[in-house]
Amino acid sequence: MCNSFEICGRGDLARVLQALLGDDGVIVPVGVPEGGVAFPKAFAPVLRPAFRGGDSPDADEAELDGAGVGALAAGSVPLEVCAFGFGLPVEWKKGGTVFNARLDSLVRGTGMWGDALAHRRCVVPCAGFYESHRSETMRSPKTGKQVKRRYSFASADGEPLLLGAVYHGEHFAIVTTDPNADVACVHDRMPLVLTAAEARLWLDSAAPLDHIIQLANRAHVRLHSHAEGGAPADVDVPPDHAQLTLPL
Repeated sequence: MCNSFEICGRGDLARVLQALLGDDGVIVPVGVPEGGVAFPKAFAPVLRPAFRGGDSPDADEAELDGAGVGALAAGSVPLEVCAFGFGLPVEWKKGGTVFNARLDSLVRGTGMWGDALAHRRCVVPCAGFYESHRSETMRSPKTGKQVKRRYSFASADGEPLLLGAVYHGEHFAIVTTDPNADVACVHDRMPLVLTAAEARLWLDSAAPLDHIIQLANRAHVRLHSHAEGGAPADVDVPPDHAQLTLPL
């Protein structure tokens, strides 16, 4: 269960956009959250395909004017950089949010997820994510009580991570899958960490679902872990968005 992650700074977010767009002249939109740690109900940058008029899966989606930031490649798919809330609001869950979505549940498409895997995929860029150990404990520096020790995970090469996610309205949930060797010793689930090429596939609404489902295996992803001694502060930034272009 991934309930917190480190938001990219502007420099890292720019590198993510350059990797996805193949354009060194990409400008990071103004007002996008940067830095700090996102917990459920915080706002964080999310990358999703942009929609025009009736093409949007959200009935109340405003029509986009087609203006972009950076170069517009011929035949490319528009991409929005949005600030969405971490966690889908629900009334039946303690805490009021569902912030993770199991990939196998998305494949079944039952309950609250419906057509999320087919039509509401997005990517969350981050500097790293956090997981609590299933059994290892430590003394909390705040309360003195025993709590589960938390571990941070980052890419082995120091580059930002791209997490597969799904959204509804202006809220998102991080998709989880079976852990790879780097995470399995800490937790029995891990976020769907994607390479740049896999992120392009995840963001391509025309991609066959059987190709999307094959992304469940994260054995090839290498992560570096570090044991944490305390919880970082929350962030809460108002939403904003800008449209970009994603070549596929």
